[in-house]
Amino acid sequence: MEATWAAFFNLPLEYATTQNSRASLLREMANLGGENRARRLRQAMEAVAEALTVLQTLNDKGTQLPRPAV
Repeated sequence: MEATWAAFFNLPLEYATTQNSRASLLREMANLGGENRARRLRQAMEAVAEALTVLQTLNDKGTQLPRPAV
C-alpha cells in the first residue's frame, strides 16, 4: 500500500516532466517542413506553461522537489 501512495504523490511531478518533454518535441516539430511553425510553437509554450503551473502548485504546497543529479 505504501508504494501505491508514493507513486500517487509523484504523479504531478511526472505530469510536469511529460509536459516539458512534449514542449521539446513540439519545438522540434515546428522546424520540420510542412508543419505550421507558429501553431507548433504555441502548443509548445502551452505545454511549458502547464508544466510550470503544476510545479508552482507543488512549490506552493511546500512539496520538496527532487534536485537534479549533477
